[in-house]
Amino acid sequence: MKYLQSRGLYVDNSQYSEKMEELIALNDISIGMPMKAVEESWGEPRLREVSGHHRLGNQRWHFTKYVKSVEGYKKEDRIVIFEGGIVKGWTTQ
Repeated sequence: MKYLQSRGLYVDNSQYSEKMEELIALNDISIGMPMKAVEESWGEPRLREVSGHHRLGNQRWHFTKYVKSVEGYKKEDRIVIFEGGIVKGWTTQ
């Protein structure tokens, strides 16, 4: 198990750190966050793209969110990039 964790292939999602729990409560994400925590924070992605075998955790998740702005709500497309099942980065368009 430790070998898999050291390679980023297994994440123990049984308990999150206080900081991660706070991010989930604020509907936010961060680098190093596991897939399960992102799903708890942002919900089900509208599209999942898998690179290689799905068990490797190399994926891109696509979300569409509507965020409050001065002009009302605007559509925002977000893509989260995972390597080894954890967030490596994201873009917002």
